Amino acid sequence: MTKKAATQFEALIDSLDLSTRSARRQVTSLAIGLLECIQSAEEDNVNNFPDNLQNSERYENAEHSLTALTDAIDSLTDAY
Repeated sequence: MTKKAATQFEALIDSLDLSTRSARRQVTSLAIGLLECIQSAEEDNVNNFPDNLQNSERYENAEHSLTALTDAIDSLTDAY
């Protein structure tokens, strides 16, 4: 995420009224959807690594990212 995008995202989050359970559930649902989109792109990335790079640090980092995304989605889904 670029610095500009991060700043815009922070401003969006700050502008939300999360005082109701319904609002928090909506934001959680949106976060899950966003993470699922990122997870899908990361899965495509991991699945399309050339064979000769599948033992590389870059590949391991991509797999680690995919695992972290899956764990985050599972945690949010459980909390939802």
